[in-house]
Order: sequence, then structure tokens, then C-alpha cells
Amino acid sequence: MLCDRVLPTCSACRKSRHPRHCEYAGSVLRVRPSVYTERVRGSTSSASTHSSSNETTDKIHSTEARLSQPLSVSTILINDINVSPTNNLSTSPGQKHDTVALVPHSSSSHAGHAHSHSSPELSGRSPPLYRWSPVPLPRTVVVNPGDAELFEFYIRETGVWLDVVSPTAYFSETVPRLALHDPVLFSACLSYAARIQALTGKIDKEQGELYGSRAIEALLDKLSSRSTAGASTKHDDVLSATVVILRMAEQFSEMQEDMRCHLMGASSLFARNPDHAFDGAVAFWVYKRQSIRMAVLNEEPCEIDMPDAVTDADMGCSPGGGMATTPISDEAWANRATYLFARACTVCWDTSLSETARDAMLTDLSRLLAQWHDSLPDTYQPWARYQLPNDPFPVVRYVSTWHVVGWQYYYAAKVLVGLYRKPEHMNVLAMSRYMESEVVAPTRVLCGITMASPAFGSTINGTALISWLGQVFSGKDDQNRLITFLQDFGHKTKWPNETCCDRLRRIWSGESQSWVQ
Repeated sequence: MLCDRVLPTCSACRKSRHPRHCEYAGSVLRVRPSVYTERVRGSTSSASTHSSSNETTDKIHSTEARLSQPLSVSTILINDINVSPTNNLSTSPGQKHDTVALVPHSSSSHAGHAHSHSSPELSGRSPPLYRWSPVPLPRTVVVNPGDAELFEFYIRETGVWLDVVSPTAYFSETVPRLALHDPVLFSACLSYAARIQALTGKIDKEQGELYGSRAIEALLDKLSSRSTAGASTKHDDVLSATVVILRMAEQFSEMQEDMRCHLMGASSLFARNPDHAFDGAVAFWVYKRQSIRMAVLNEEPCEIDMPDAVTDADMGCSPGGGMATTPISDEAWANRATYLFARACTVCWDTSLSETARDAMLTDLSRLLAQWHDSLPDTYQPWARYQLPNDPFPVVRYVSTWHVVGWQYYYAAKVLVGLYRKPEHMNVLAMSRYMESEVVAPTRVLCGITMASPAFGSTINGTALISWLGQVFSGKDDQNRLITFLQDFGHKTKWPNETCCDRLRRIWSGESQSWVQ
């Protein structure tokens, strides 16, 4: 007889000639998929004892009771959270960490790029549309209004700026979830948001500095406790995210005021702990872009050594270490261009290299850049390109921010290589043609890509590049357009461009022959 699932005992068991233990919730049970789930698997056990069967039945009853209530796909089921107004990030006694939540995995437009809603477990790319995922509960709910407003600002604005090469929206979606478990990461998010709010006049400068001091104190305490306890150097994505977030806040200072403390901290962290490069290596590549910016502004080499995990997972390299023709994901093309430009900085500005070695490396770089360009997927093609009247730079637009970043580094590397491979013994006309085709023209395209991007994160990524490369402009139209953009952008966003503008004026006027003077 078939089980009719009547409680407390189904009719099949009641009518049985011999006493039977009712276990309709056993291994043969299959739950009919609903609109919220892709599939639900039954238990894999085929021979359960009576005690384990009763335990399973109780769990099924609890789950069915939850599922009987209407749920949005974005709902997270939270139990036993005790809010303490005196401790925003304290763990409540008896708090549970095994609640099941229905987490959507879909793409939606957010600040110029697609976001995949992922759990704090940092799942892999291209997940199914929906899936059941265990989401640990936050330690508590934020109850301080000022903290709540800053955290909201981080989630909606400043975190997105870090996600320019992250289709999974790591810093704006995963990091906030992780921050609710870790007071150090939470403090870093608030510090970063407070720094921007203070610069734009939304909060007092003293208040912004207070948040920054708290974040640094929390980070130092964590590092000190780890050192005292002899903590393992194993992968810690929270720590790596914390350091690059604090570095992002630190970058909102003019060069003479930027101490680069968190940049050096990030460099030490990734060098000593290569496992930090896992989980898509989003934090690692943010650090790499941060280090590239300082290399460009100071004309200095940029470290390019990367853990094997990063090379294999994010750049599509072959097992032998060579660069494969096709990276494994769309954003990996941007990471590969980032790597090539970092390499160009080192080749061009490492004074320890001999001219013979530099020439050979520049030739190899030129080949790799051509390979990158010729092997790009169709997704990297612009959806709009046009020239506005009286604008020396073209307007070039792309679907995703990682496309913008990839092209920014490609053109910057192409121009840098072109400058340092400039042929000798050319007549004036030939040299003029070379400079226009290999240096000036691609610099104009780079400026057009950067200025046309509506996403703040990808725009700031290109400001250092177009500032340094702007030296090559001799025409007044090019110079005025670039300097006006940098000044207006800095005025509106408080991004530190004034030192770059001063350097450009000195070079264009002939007052200085070197960018770093």
C-alpha cells in the first residue's frame, strides 16, 4: 500500500497485519520542485536506523513548516538574533549558525556591470539560477543610525567602485555579508565610507577620522592577536578584503600626503600568503590595480610576481606556466591586460635592466599585446563609438566595467611600449608619423574610453593612466580637454587629481622635462 503521509501514522501502517514503524520521511521521499528551487535532493542513505529516521522526520517537519510560509527569493531565514544596543557586533548567547536561506543567483545591472548574488561561501562562477545555500547568521543587527547609514553607503556606492572586475559583485555583496561576522572588516567598510562622506561634506572631518582610527586600531589588534596566538597563514579572505578597502580610502589623498601604509600591508599579505589569491582573486586584483597606480604616478617598477593559483584561475595559463590563448572567463581578459601593463611598468622603469634585456622584453610585450587584442571574445567590442563636435577624444562605451578596465590597460601598455621602443635615426617626418600612430592616437582612445565610462570605479582606474600619458599631447585642444576633465572630475568626486594636473602643466609649458620632478 502507498503511504498517504497522514499524521501521526499513515493508513498503510495502521492497517498493516503486523506492527510497523511509520517512516514515510525516509530515504525514498522526494520533494516536488517548486518555482524557487532548481532541484531538491533526497537523502543518500538507504539503510537508516529507527533513531536516525525519527531525527530525519523531525527535520523534515521543521523544513516543511518553513516552506509552507510565503517566501521571497531574497528572504534569509534568521533565528535567535538578540540585538544589543551596546555592542553592535557581539555574538548572542545560543546563537545558531546553521540557518538555511534561499539565495538567488541571477545577473542584474548594477553600476554598469552584472551582479551575481552569491553566498559568503564564495561560490564558483556561473552558478544555477537558484539554490539552497547555508548562510551563517550575522552576529547582530546594526542598531547605530550613523553606522547604518555609512554601511548602506558602502553597499550601494563605495563598495561598487571596487567591483569593476568582479561579475559576482564581491565587494558590494559578499563583503557586506562577511562584515556582519567580522568587526574588523565592518570597521574597514565604515572607515572607507566615512572617508568619502567627510570629503564631500556629508559628515564632519573629525567624525570621518574617528572611523578611520577605529578601523586601524581594530586591524592592528587582529594582527597582534594572530601573531601572539601563532595563527596559521592559511587563506583569510576577510583580512585581504579589509586591507584593500582601507587602501582604497587611503588613496583619496594627494601623492605628497599618501603614506601608502595599507598598500605596503597588502603587498606583504599577498606575498606571504599566496592562498589569499583564491576565490576569484578579486581582492588580489584590486591590490594589483592599486599598486599599478602608484607605479605610474612615480615611474617605478610594479611587482608582477603572482601566485600560481591566480595565474591559472584568472589568466587562463597553461600548466607549464605559459600564457594560454584564451582565458577561462570574461573578466580574466581584464586581469590579463592588468598583468601585461604591470609588466610594462617594470620593463620600462626598472633601472637595473640592461638595454639589451629591456629591448628583448619590449619585443615580447608587443607580441603579447597583439595576441591579447586578436584573441578577444566578441563581448569586448564596444556598443557605441562616435566623435562629438569639438571633442578631440572619441566616445567609446562598453557593456561591462571589466571591458573598460581591460581596454584601459591594453592601450596604456601599447603606448608605453611604443614610447620605449621608439626607433632611432628617423627623419622628422617619419618620427612624427610614428608618434601619431603608435603613441598619440591610442592615447586619445584611452582618454575617450575613460571619460565616457559612467562608472566611477572604472573612471578612477584610468585617471592615473591618462594623466601620465597626457604628456604626449602637444595640441592645445588635447591638453585643454584633458586638464578640464581631470579638474572637474576631482572637484565633483574629491579624487586626488591636482598633483597630476600640476605635473602636466609643468611639462606642457617646458618648465619640467620629467614627470616625477
